[in-house]
Amino acid sequence: MNSFERKDTLIQQECSKKGLRGRVNAHCIDCGYDPLDKGTWRQQIHRCAITNCPLFDVRPLSRGEI
Repeated sequence: MNSFERKDTLIQQECSKKGLRGRVNAHCIDCGYDPLDKGTWRQQIHRCAITNCPLFDVRPLSRGEI
């Protein structure tokens, strides 16, 4: 499985969760996760600087940096 297939798999996993959290996570992964960049998807989204995103305040945070 290549890096971008892994990204698609992460999005599908998050979308299959009940409630809004999975959908928010899936959106953030799709928007801001680069599988070729350093860090996990949570670490990368934690560093997101798009403050005008309506989901910015509810984006997933890295567990190690909370």
